Amino acid sequence: MTDFHIAILCTTSVVLVLGLTSGLFKSTLPLSEPMVAIAAGIAVGPWGFGWLRLEALGDPHTLLEQVARLTIAVAVVTAAVRLPRGYFTTRAALGPLLALGPGMLIMWGVSTLLAWLILGVPGWTAALIGAIVTPTDPVLAGSIVTGRLAESKLPEGVRSLVTGESGANDGLGYAFVWLPLLMLAHPPGEALRLWLVETWLWEILAAVAVGLAAGWIASWLANGARRLGLTGETSLVTMTLALAFVAVSAVKLMGSDGILAAFCAGAVFRTHTTSHTDDENEQFQEAAKRFFELPVFVLSGAFLPVEAFLRDGWMLFGLAAALLLLRRPPGYWLLTRAMPQTPRRRDRAFVSWFGPVGIAALFYALVGHKEGAAAIVWHATAATVLLSAVVHGVTATIGTRAYMPARRANRRADPW
Repeated sequence: MTDFHIAILCTTSVVLVLGLTSGLFKSTLPLSEPMVAIAAGIAVGPWGFGWLRLEALGDPHTLLEQVARLTIAVAVVTAAVRLPRGYFTTRAALGPLLALGPGMLIMWGVSTLLAWLILGVPGWTAALIGAIVTPTDPVLAGSIVTGRLAESKLPEGVRSLVTGESGANDGLGYAFVWLPLLMLAHPPGEALRLWLVETWLWEILAAVAVGLAAGWIASWLANGARRLGLTGETSLVTMTLALAFVAVSAVKLMGSDGILAAFCAGAVFRTHTTSHTDDENEQFQEAAKRFFELPVFVLSGAFLPVEAFLRDGWMLFGLAAALLLLRRPPGYWLLTRAMPQTPRRRDRAFVSWFGPVGIAALFYALVGHKEGAAAIVWHATAATVLLSAVVHGVTATIGTRAYMPARRANRRADPW
């Protein structure tokens, strides 16, 4: 019990400090809050003061996997309710669709090739690493496109594009991850059958259906309760948060993909809840980030494989650097030419660069560990997440400040 209270003390202390200094990090310092939380985790973990040891709380892989799952559920619902109402039914949907289709395939292919060349691992192990680092992390992405600085500098279309992509592709990343996992565990024919039938038809399409239904039912109940005077603004915020946990838990019990279901539920809830205001969205986003997203970075920092970094750091961080430079920017620079949200070079450069690797990648790496993946998968993922948090955290404020003032930007960019 003492170890549990130490974990609570360490994580909540970081949340408290970052809450008191949030304006400083968002507007002044070239640092992100997740980056500071990871550093705090390293400091209090086994390679620092030794106060926080996840092993004392149980199996650290299982613990971090479940915490990451719930964190991502909150993050994708937060992303969904941050989007403009009806976002995926307008021309603006072309941007996220390009990102979720050819964009993810390009990132997977490039990442797989880099892992194979730099690490020298077998093909399907390289494909697994590539799949794990493919999704854009909604937690890190959210820290980049929210806040006063981002809202004053970045066009709304760019912010919505990054938000929509990061929310949806975490769930779709499930399919990319499970193909190499199945190929590593079964004969090719059986693995392909399992991937097409179980992964796509049940674990993804069924999750989408359940998520859409859950979001519609929740919005119908919320609208009815509002008309009857049974609820208020804070109740809707609470419902949105509860919806994240209901969706991910119920669908996971079905043996399906709860993360994608959570995003779909949040998107439908946002579209059909008539009085969900921007003020309510902002209130929910800030509360969710402080209490559900930052602690997982502290735990991740305490569980980083520092010993592997010291032993194979040049190889692991060499791969991480190559992934940040080549996984997304070249391919997205071409794709963004067709996206209505990115008519200018600075729009395309911002979207091409800011595709951070974060908690979603750690989650899928932990899933791979549970399924028997090689240790190099976890080590490479952890190194990439650490470097991404630092590099994207430092460049986020710099890149955002490089934009022209919002009024000028919005006149020259599509309003999506």
